[in-house]
Amino acid sequence: MSADKYTLQRLCMNCFEEKGDVRTCPYCGYADGAAQGTWHLPLRAIIANRYAVGRFLGANGDGATYLGYDVRSESPIIIREFLPVNLIDRAPDYSIRPQVQYAQSFAACKEEFLNLWRGIARMRELTGVMTIYDITEDFGTVYVISEYIETITFRDYLDAQPSGRLPWEEVKRLFMPLLSTLSELHKAGIVHGCISPNSLRICKDGRVRLFQFSIPEVRTVGEVLPTAISPGFAALEQYSASETIGPWSDVYSFSALIYRSLTGNTLPEAPQRINDETIAIPDEVRQNTPEYVFEALWRGLRVNSKLRTRSLESLQNQLNGVREKIAEAVDTEEEEALPPPEPPKKSHGGLIAFLIILVILAAAAALALTVFREQTFSLLGITSSTPAAEHTTSEEMVTVPNFVTSNMTKEQIKNNVIWNEDFYIVFEEKTDLNADINHICSQSVPAGESVNKGTQIILDVCIGRPDVELPNVTEMREADAVKTLEKLGFTVSVVYVDNDGTKPKGVVSQMSKDAGVTYTYGTEVVLSVYAEVKPTTTQPETTTLKQ
Repeated sequence: MSADKYTLQRLCMNCFEEKGDVRTCPYCGYADGAAQGTWHLPLRAIIANRYAVGRFLGANGDGATYLGYDVRSESPIIIREFLPVNLIDRAPDYSIRPQVQYAQSFAACKEEFLNLWRGIARMRELTGVMTIYDITEDFGTVYVISEYIETITFRDYLDAQPSGRLPWEEVKRLFMPLLSTLSELHKAGIVHGCISPNSLRICKDGRVRLFQFSIPEVRTVGEVLPTAISPGFAALEQYSASETIGPWSDVYSFSALIYRSLTGNTLPEAPQRINDETIAIPDEVRQNTPEYVFEALWRGLRVNSKLRTRSLESLQNQLNGVREKIAEAVDTEEEEALPPPEPPKKSHGGLIAFLIILVILAAAAALALTVFREQTFSLLGITSSTPAAEHTTSEEMVTVPNFVTSNMTKEQIKNNVIWNEDFYIVFEEKTDLNADINHICSQSVPAGESVNKGTQIILDVCIGRPDVELPNVTEMREADAVKTLEKLGFTVSVVYVDNDGTKPKGVVSQMSKDAGVTYTYGTEVVLSVYAEVKPTTTQPETTTLKQ
């Protein structure tokens, strides 16, 4: 197909099928002549005498993206244009000129744009990013030509799931190759800065690829270019121009992406997590996912970048359970470090010594495994049902929060990593008529008190309103019977029954429920109470006169 204007005019610039002379494409329904926007290239504009501009797809701080058509290879492409609209003016012939006051910034950003895409173009062997065909200049700016792939966003893929989330095995299958790709990009000095369900796309071959690369000035608030970050996925350092983003920033975003994929929930924005780094994990998800995955996410989602996992390679290792394998290796070394038994003097004595050594080894292994498990659970804010017999405190002082008024459930407190790092929390069940089920009704250390980090705090968890045995209140006075039943949690109503005068007024004659039976709290009991004796009326005697 040639690149003459007649041929391009008959081509749909959305699906690139030949639509003929009609305005609306019969194949995809795209209406030819749709506005591209004030700043953007028009349909069928030719770049470098080869690439025809198709439908405008979107833009951010450093550029615009279009569908396109390579008239030489007669194939669809993707076009990325360096277009920092706040630094430039665009002439009627679509050429770009930097504004005088921003000439230096424009030149610096343009150079970064070139370096970014040249770096990606050199890594053609990576399967997790698009293939770059060409980088060229025209209209006074830079254009990146990449492969066209039919995809759907990862967000759409998640939304299509009945639960809105994915099991760990599928998350692992989809994301592990992408983690390897990003690790290689980091080694080349390329940081994405906007990893989210919107920047990932799933291809027809089932692989996940990363899109929406931009220069660092776009990924940090307060820079010369408009910011383009993803709330709930952007790291704290991306909210300040004085901070530096790096591989650790992508660690945060990728950890937030995995959290979203596993739980179906998006985290609050990083600035909102400064004082509460809780990562709530639904019980169903926690039961079907290895504990080391949550430990890895916790480390990857630390708000303070200095406390966060520093590389995606390290995050990938943790997600693969490397930490668990290391712990097993330590256990083995400890076992081998035990002194060998002395040579036996008698055969029976040797057997006994051997058995004693076996017992010691088994106890040491069990202790090491228990310590490792408790440390892991504590890191995640997940306490075991049987608390350890001993715990340690440090000289660091922490303030006790008000667990009672926090309105958090037992499970939410278990999953609050900060609280479980600061305190040794033990839960005890308690019946409380004034607290909600599974919420905290009292705490052993008052709120606001300063204690050593690691101090034990016992939290009483309300297990609900109790079942109560109904006492027999017949023959009791109405007021006393009502008070007795209401104090036990029963709902009481009263009906009055006729009194023939043989019963005292206001005494309970009958209950609607059987006494001695256990009922749930709040059960209604109707009391029949003798009413006041009605006076009898007598007809006056009459005298009949006879005539």
